[in-house]
Amino acid sequence: MGTRNITVVVHDGKIKISQYGQWDGYYDYTGRKILNFCREHLNNACEREDFIEKLNLCKQVSSSFNNLMRKTEEEVGIKNNKDFCIPLNQLFPQMSRDTGWEILKIIYSLIPYEFKGIREGGEFKRIQSYPIQLCLDTDGEEYTNVIDLDNNMVYLLTAHSFNGEVLETLPIIKETYKSQNCYLKFSLNKIPSEKVVDKKVKKLRSLEWKTLDYIYTLF
Repeated sequence: MGTRNITVVVHDGKIKISQYGQWDGYYDYTGRKILNFCREHLNNACEREDFIEKLNLCKQVSSSFNNLMRKTEEEVGIKNNKDFCIPLNQLFPQMSRDTGWEILKIIYSLIPYEFKGIREGGEFKRIQSYPIQLCLDTDGEEYTNVIDLDNNMVYLLTAHSFNGEVLETLPIIKETYKSQNCYLKFSLNKIPSEKVVDKKVKKLRSLEWKTLDYIYTLF
C-alpha cells in the first residue's frame, strides 16, 4: 500500500542520498529492512568505509535528467509497441518511486571504476559516477529513515504521533525534514535485535499510529 517514505544517508555534513519511496514505508517493512541492512553491512568501520567509497560515486543531477530518462526509455523501446519498452524503473531505479530503501542495496553493489586513456597532450582519466536526485520535499511523507555516517547512527522518524519524547538528530535533518520527528535512534555498532526493536516500536505506538499500520498490513 502507498505509504510515502524517504531513505536518507548523511556524510561529511551533507545529505548525500534522499530517496523517495511510495510503498510500504511503515516500520514493519521499510524500517526493519533498513535496520537489517545496517546490521549486515554497516556495523563496523571497514564496512562503512567501503560503503562510503561507493557513496562518493553518487552525483546529484538536475530535474532535467527526468526528460533524458523518458527519451531514453522511448528510444530503447519501440514507441508504437509498448510491449517491447523497458520500464523506466528498470532503466533508472534510482529515479523511481518504487525503489525506496533499496537505493542502499544499489549503492552497496556499485563497483568503483577508473578509466585511463591517452589524448593529444597527455594522459587522462575518468572516474565512474552514478546519477541520483535528492528528494527534499517532505510534505506528505509519513516516514523518514536516516543513516548518519558522520556519527555512525541510524535515526527512524515519523510524521505520526507517538508515545514518548522526540529524540535528537542532526541539525540538517531537523531543518530539511521538518514534518518528521525521531522516535528511535541507534548506534550503527550496536543495533538491537529485530525482536528488541519491535518491542520498542510497539511501546511507542500511539493509537493513531497503531491503527494506520494495522490497516497497511491488510494490503
